[in-house]
Amino acid sequence: MKVKISPARTAAYKILYDVIENKAFSNIAVNKHIDLSMKNPADRKLATAIVYGTLKKKNRLEDILAPLCTAGWENLAAGARILLMMSLYQLMYMTKQPKYAVVNDAVNLCKFNVSHGASGVVNGILRKITSDSAYTQKRREDDFSVYINKEFGVAPFVYEILSVQYTDEEIENILLSFERPSRVYIHVNTNKTTAEKLTTKLESECFKVRQTYVPDMLEIDGGSNLFVSKAFKNGEFFVQDLSGSVLPFILGCEDGDSVIDLCSAPGAKTFSTNLSANDLKIVSCDINAKKLDLVKRTAMQLGFENIRVFKRDGKFVREGEEEIYDRVICDVPCSGLGVAGRKPEILYNVTRDHIDALVKLQRSILESGFKYLKKGGVLVYSTCTLNREENEDNAKFVLENIPGIEPVKISLPFELQAEHEELKDGYLRLDPHRDKCDGFFIAAFRKV
Repeated sequence: MKVKISPARTAAYKILYDVIENKAFSNIAVNKHIDLSMKNPADRKLATAIVYGTLKKKNRLEDILAPLCTAGWENLAAGARILLMMSLYQLMYMTKQPKYAVVNDAVNLCKFNVSHGASGVVNGILRKITSDSAYTQKRREDDFSVYINKEFGVAPFVYEILSVQYTDEEIENILLSFERPSRVYIHVNTNKTTAEKLTTKLESECFKVRQTYVPDMLEIDGGSNLFVSKAFKNGEFFVQDLSGSVLPFILGCEDGDSVIDLCSAPGAKTFSTNLSANDLKIVSCDINAKKLDLVKRTAMQLGFENIRVFKRDGKFVREGEEEIYDRVICDVPCSGLGVAGRKPEILYNVTRDHIDALVKLQRSILESGFKYLKKGGVLVYSTCTLNREENEDNAKFVLENIPGIEPVKISLPFELQAEHEELKDGYLRLDPHRDKCDGFFIAAFRKV
């Protein structure tokens, strides 16, 4: 008799194994294992919820499970540990899932993917948990740093980073915002349609569409799959978080400007910049050739024939291109603390060595960016992190170490979700808990 196992739990197990054991990025692993072959939208939704929930609560789950493993938690096979964590997450946080289904699928997945011996351990521990509700009670430690480490997976070093500019209450609100389902935002391709027309078309395919505080940006809910919609195939929109869509308003392109985006992949900021003025000449660069292929394909789909794509290392200036661009975009590689809701493993993987290496790289790219920039031109520096060292400190580094550079006062033609007092200091920091978007930092500079 063939054993039936939930395809969602099967996919969740494979993704979690990739992320936890093989150190894959969660978003890449999700795309690898949850593709269009999983026809049922409910299965895709369940698998994604189990994956991101388990990663966010990993420390809490291990804290509960380890004492129940008599032979030692670390001595248990990695696959069995992952199955126990994802099952406990469902029992503890997804209470509408039938307990018997959670336990049975975990045991059977363990038999097929780990061993029959390990499946007995998994069965015994989960039966014990389901028989005593004390194991699944929510907990809160008195020490805040310990609490967020257990409940949200925040490494002590990451807490140090966040506490430099946020109160404990603000940190918890940020972490709670990461717990909520990620919002999906799209940017209207105004070369092909309008926000009103696109809204009508998507609603006809059962998507829920909401306006946002940024012009031509829409928030999407529901539907089967956004990427099989007619509007997507026609190139009438591209996916972009609300945070990054603010950048072109600060870059301030004028008709006919030449623009270079030094770290462009996957391309959303290049594309939104292209819609901000007419007849732009845009060079889109990245060091990752595979990601640049995506930029090329998307540009063609959107009908953006004026965008040229090149594989380049942003740390170095191409000979003959010094001081020829009106606008430069430096959206640099960063620690990604602002997108931990989408990549929860970031909160326990960031280290001091990692930050130091990133800051060095970011400053190298910034220095190159200013060499590309014409006199009178504007460079925008941005990250998707909440780390002052990579944000405000780098902006200060520019003004103190690169001659002939002045800050550009940031003003926007629309109201932001929350008040931003830091605008008076010449930069913008979007916070997940206040602005309903990814964490994001933007500063602008002019070469004088």
